Amino acid sequence: MHLIRNGLKALLVTVASLLFVVMALAIVVPRTYKNEIQVLIETEIEKMLEADVYFDIDDVTISVFSNFPQLTLEMHNFGLIGVNEFKSDTLLHSDALRLEMNLWSVIFADAIEVNKIGLDGPKVNIFTLKSGQANYDVYSSSGSTKDGDTSASPMALNIESWEIAAGRLRYRDEGLGVDVLMDTLNMEGSATMLGDLVKIESNLLSNAFSMSYERIKYFNAYLLKASLSIDFDMEKFAFTLNDGTSVTLNEFPLLVNGTLELPDNGDILTNIHFEASNTEFKSLLSVVPTMYDESFSKLKSEGQVSFAGEVNGAYNENTLPVMGLSLNVSNGIFKYDGLPESVNGVNIDLRVDYKDSSDIRLDMPRFEVKLSDNPISANLSLKKQLKLAIQSNLKVKFNLLDIQKIFPIEELDFAGNLGVEASVDGMLDMEKKVLPSIRFETILVNGRLASEKVPFPVKDIFLSLSFNLPNGEFEKFDANLSRFNFNFGEEQFNVFARLKNLGDPSFELDASGGLNLDQFNKLIPEKAETIIGGQIGLKNLKAAGKLSSIASAKYQDIETGGQLTASNLVLKTKSLPLDVNLTNVELGVSPERLTMDNFKGSIGNTDFSVNGVVENYLGYFLALSDSVLKGNFVVKSSNLDVDQLMTLVPESSAQPTQNEESPTISLPANLNLVLNTSIGQVVYSSLNLSNFEGKVFLKNGKATLENLSLLTLDGNIQMDGSVDLREGRQPFYDLRLNATAIDISKTLHTFVPLQGFVPIAEKVKGKVSGAFEVSGGLGEGLSLDYNSINAEASVWVLVARIENVELIKLISRIGKQALSDDLEIRDVRMKGKVVSGRLIFDPFTLPIGKSSFTLGGTSSLDGELQCDANLNFPVNNIEQSLFFKINGSYDDLQVSLVNGQGLTVKEQVKSTVETAKADIKEEATEQLEEKKAELKEKAEEKKEEAKDNIKNALREKLKKKGG
Repeated sequence: MHLIRNGLKALLVTVASLLFVVMALAIVVPRTYKNEIQVLIETEIEKMLEADVYFDIDDVTISVFSNFPQLTLEMHNFGLIGVNEFKSDTLLHSDALRLEMNLWSVIFADAIEVNKIGLDGPKVNIFTLKSGQANYDVYSSSGSTKDGDTSASPMALNIESWEIAAGRLRYRDEGLGVDVLMDTLNMEGSATMLGDLVKIESNLLSNAFSMSYERIKYFNAYLLKASLSIDFDMEKFAFTLNDGTSVTLNEFPLLVNGTLELPDNGDILTNIHFEASNTEFKSLLSVVPTMYDESFSKLKSEGQVSFAGEVNGAYNENTLPVMGLSLNVSNGIFKYDGLPESVNGVNIDLRVDYKDSSDIRLDMPRFEVKLSDNPISANLSLKKQLKLAIQSNLKVKFNLLDIQKIFPIEELDFAGNLGVEASVDGMLDMEKKVLPSIRFETILVNGRLASEKVPFPVKDIFLSLSFNLPNGEFEKFDANLSRFNFNFGEEQFNVFARLKNLGDPSFELDASGGLNLDQFNKLIPEKAETIIGGQIGLKNLKAAGKLSSIASAKYQDIETGGQLTASNLVLKTKSLPLDVNLTNVELGVSPERLTMDNFKGSIGNTDFSVNGVVENYLGYFLALSDSVLKGNFVVKSSNLDVDQLMTLVPESSAQPTQNEESPTISLPANLNLVLNTSIGQVVYSSLNLSNFEGKVFLKNGKATLENLSLLTLDGNIQMDGSVDLREGRQPFYDLRLNATAIDISKTLHTFVPLQGFVPIAEKVKGKVSGAFEVSGGLGEGLSLDYNSINAEASVWVLVARIENVELIKLISRIGKQALSDDLEIRDVRMKGKVVSGRLIFDPFTLPIGKSSFTLGGTSSLDGELQCDANLNFPVNNIEQSLFFKINGSYDDLQVSLVNGQGLTVKEQVKSTVETAKADIKEEATEQLEEKKAELKEKAEEKKEEAKDNIKNALREKLKKKGG
């Protein structure tokens, strides 16, 4: 509160200082020149104000002799700009200032006489921040008289006339939450000052007065008139509103008197009274929002209003002053021009008293009004002492058609007989959960609602609704929509609903009916962003039970039933790139499950039909913790365009940081679904699949594939595995595939990055079968991340042909062998694996005519090769071999000839010659030894033969001698 007092004082002193600077300018003019005048003004302002003042001395006109002894001054386009936090805010700007004063009164009289002060187009902006800093606190204490210095005589000033034309005043206090605007402001008046006492007489007119408090707008562009008679004591900082002070809002007048004082302790002391006695009822209607417009002057009205109030006491951060307000309306009547019926019998008695925060009373024993012949009556009593006591009754019974005869309502037609009865009685204590007794009943019969913009009405409306809270007991709460029927277009809706016992709430719902959404398209502009259509039907859709049963997952205690149907549903919206069509929906409801029969539709190029059941749907759709949606479906589609469906996934505008991953698609963890799929055609990343059949399990954020089979790349693939789509992780797949007779060329043209692993395979024409185990990550839109692939493969090339093979040409030239550069491959088996972006393949052999070529090694995605090879060929029916090292890329092959131990060609030739020599020597030695053995053996045979001959000769001789 000190800030308010000091701020207002600073503002008043600032205005007075500017005025005296202008007067000083006028007095010194005859003795100075323009440049000296500007220096003088700037010097004096710098002493008085801590703000930036702007003006142009060339826009200042001063005249003394033309109207002597009257001094006339005019100043154009000047203003005051704040400093520090307010350096960009203009506190004051004025298009022009006019001043006429008596020069002799300055020199000889006791009081300075100002004949006239005028401001044209002033704009004043007063701001106070939550911290209490104010843009108007610009007065410099360094230029003031020292405290306690009373030697100067009291200053006297008489202003005979002052006026403001086309001004604008804005006051905004963030701490108090107040925002006031007076636009098109015109004022006139007079003022006298003697020492610290100022007397002001003024008339004020603003054509656009607005005020809001705590962001709630209470007055918006109201007409404000005021006649002010104020005494201001600058020493006490006290304002006295004298008798005769009045304020008029639109056409509602108030007489105001009393005092407002801001003492040094920070309080605001108030003693203010206001009243409007014996005022016409029409003047009160002028402050009712929406009623005061160009047609208000034609409004016919009768009746009297008395309004009075008072504010008395201190206002500070802890307390409010005592306040009271009373309103009495007697026999009020009003009728719009051109309408046949009136609002009459308006009688209101209202009294509000505030003593302190524990003693507040509102009494309205009488509130009566008749809309034509339809009476409305109510009473209300609120008393807050230790608790808040409420007593209120409301009774309404009228024909809605009569409202259109009373109020000017355009483009809307309604009818029906409405009855309302309500009462509130008892204590209210929200902290202790104490409520009063509440009763509310309403019935609407033969209701109808139509509009010129709607080609079909809502008709045959019947509504019966009651709401009861006996003695404020939660357990006895009962809200009953016993009947709600209406016809909308050609369809009828019937609804019953009930909610009981707020301690352990139980509910009932029963709904039947249909809705033709195509009719809504007639309400939608041609360029609308969203268009819907189709038919929706409810047949005995029921639900009953307790919310506690749902919370504890006791779904068997919930009674549900009925059927939801739909046909030819269409959704077109600019936020979705594809149209959604549901040609047929049949959804059966039971406590345990939802049964989907013949669910058919399409999204873009993708069509689908679904049959199956969903279990645990209550817990899942009510978002209860640990609730898993279970289901088993048969899903069929003739065409599934995955690439097109991925356009439904919103693109992230933000770029991920270095440690963040790109946004990905995730699968909720609380799903346990089985999809038995049968899809005729699938389009995914330019890969055309057909006859896609198998099971897909969606569970714990993963999609598990079981016994999937499909036709693609002119062959067949059997697949098992999983795709991990858990939230917060990069999608990851782990698959096992068996491929049969797929086309090699089509495979590599479909998965283009794989050509880097086997560049030569681009020229292969043929079929391959094999078993694969492959895993890796998926990027944005579930695209393959080739750099993360890890795989093992065992393939069997059934038959293939490779023409014009550059590698064979190099091998043929370096090895000096005449080889065909066209390869014919049959029944070749290969093994390999992919690790960290590199393909490692075991050696495999390809026949080339009578020769064979064996190759093994590694390759990368960018086509880099590191391979060993050998060529086997016959020479004179003896098989010979050449060994090669292959490096570089397929477009820049580097082939060198080596032996089996890695020797170069020269080393290989030398080694071959030495080996040949050793072989010849070894062969000759062997032949020599064989000859020696043969001769020795023959010699022994001759020797033995000679011995036998000698023996035989001796024996013959012995016989002869003995005979």
